[in-house]
Amino acid sequence: MKKHALILLAFSQLALAGEIDLIDKQSGKVVATISQNDETEFLIEGKTYVAKPKASASGKLARAIIVPRLEVRDTPLEDVVRFLQVKTAELSPTAPLNIMIGHKDLKNVVVDLRMDEASCYAVLTAAAEYAGCDVAFEEAGVVFRKKKPSE
Repeated sequence: MKKHALILLAFSQLALAGEIDLIDKQSGKVVATISQNDETEFLIEGKTYVAKPKASASGKLARAIIVPRLEVRDTPLEDVVRFLQVKTAELSPTAPLNIMIGHKDLKNVVVDLRMDEASCYAVLTAAAEYAGCDVAFEEAGVVFRKKKPSE
């Protein structure tokens, strides 16, 4: 159980930082560096493990795009999406990020956000949280959708 907790902790840190070092506590040596975009091999208790990224294309792209500044007050989610579509087209290292609103009831939900130097992934996640909906990073693009009743 201890090993699984270590792995979960490592990956929760990866989600926040984008890249982490796994360090042997006794020797102080870096056992492995794991990043979100690379397949990484590492050793725990004599066993070799491989960490493979599972993020969708839209999730990877959203993490790669850094939005310099976003400030919106009482702005409909639909307008925030339009702004991000234009901004990601300007800032994307490859292609624009396809962002959609999956339910008409979400279009006019108002959002207040102020973020500086944030990944588009963080912006989209914060917008969804503020709007009280989910955001899904799928292969074809990003979709804002209503939360399921159990959530």
